[in-house]
Amino acid sequence: MSYRRKNGTGGITKMPGKRNNPYRVRITKGWLLDMVEGKSKQQIVTLGYYHTRVDAERALNDFINNPYEIDKGKMTVEMLYHEWFDKYSAKLNGVSSERTITSAYKYISNTAIVKMNIRDVKSYHIKDCMDAAYVIVECVKEKGKKREASAETKARIKSMFNLMFDYAFEREYVSKNVARSFKIDKKIVEQRQLDKRQNNAFSVEEIQTLWDNVDKVPFADMLLIGIYMGWRPQELAIIKLEDIDFDFLGGFIEGGMKTNAGKGRKVPIHDKILPFVKKRYEEALELGSEYLFNDKYGQQGINMTYDKYRHRFEKVIKELSGKDYGERPTVHTTCYDKQVITYWISV
Repeated sequence: MSYRRKNGTGGITKMPGKRNNPYRVRITKGWLLDMVEGKSKQQIVTLGYYHTRVDAERALNDFINNPYEIDKGKMTVEMLYHEWFDKYSAKLNGVSSERTITSAYKYISNTAIVKMNIRDVKSYHIKDCMDAAYVIVECVKEKGKKREASAETKARIKSMFNLMFDYAFEREYVSKNVARSFKIDKKIVEQRQLDKRQNNAFSVEEIQTLWDNVDKVPFADMLLIGIYMGWRPQELAIIKLEDIDFDFLGGFIEGGMKTNAGKGRKVPIHDKILPFVKKRYEEALELGSEYLFNDKYGQQGINMTYDKYRHRFEKVIKELSGKDYGERPTVHTTCYDKQVITYWISV
C-alpha cells in the first residue's frame, strides 16, 4: 500500500506481511541519463523502515527539511536486512523458507543491533544479539509473554547474519563479513542436538488413541493423514483440491516443498485414511475453498496455515494425552508396503 505525496517529496509504502517496522520511506537521490534509451531515470533509495506511518512521515519530512547524504555508510542493520531480504526472498521457492528468515529476524528486531550502523558491527555484537534474542508471544494462550530464542533459533539467526553480511561485503558496504568470523558456540550446538533427541515418535498406542477419538476430537483426522502420508505441516496445510487424484493408482496427492527431491512428489493415499481425505475434499467444495484443509470456525479466514496447524496439533495432543510436544512440532512419516513409520524432527 502506497501513500501518495507531492512529486519530489518522497514516498511511503506499507510492506506486506507482519513486520515490526512495515513502513518503508524512499526518496529520489538524483537522476541518471540512460545513454541507450536517451531518457533520465530516477535514482530511488530507501531512507529507512518505521514502526508507524506517523514515524515514517516524520522521518521523511525531517529529511526534506534538512537533507543529508544517504549512502552505504549510513546503512543500519535494519536497513541492510530489508534491502537484502527483498532480493533474497525472490529466489526462495516456498513460504516455509521465507518464514525461517522472517522468524529469525523477529527475534532480534527488539535488540539494539538493528539500529547499529553495519560498519560498526563486530562479532561480539552478533553474539550478544543471539543471546538476547526474544519475541513477545501473540497467540491468545500465552499472549504478552516473553519467549527467548531456542538453540535452533539462535543457529538460524547466525545463518541469517552470515547471508546478510555476504550481501553487504559483495556490494562493498563493509570491508569484511564479521558474521563469518566466528562459529556457533559449542553449548548451542550441544543444546540443538539435545532438543532433537528429546522429540519422541508416536507410539503404536498413541496412534491408536488418535483412531479411537478421530470422530470426537476436531482435527485428529488431519494428524492421521499427516502420519500416514508423510507431509510436513506446511505441505499438509497448503494441499489443493487440484493436487488430489482419487482414481489413478487407488488415489494419490501431489505436493511437497523445501527440497528439490521433495517437490512435486506423488504420495499414495493409504486405504485407512482415504475416507478422511474424501470427507475433507467434499467439505472444501461446500465451503468454496481450493484447499483440502479448512477451519470453518477460524476468526482469520477458513484457510489452514502453519500456525493454525500447530495450534490444532498441540490442542489435539494435549487433549488426548496431556503431553506438550514443544513450541513447533513437525511430524514426518514414511509408508512402505502399508507399514507406517513415524518419527519426529525439530524445525
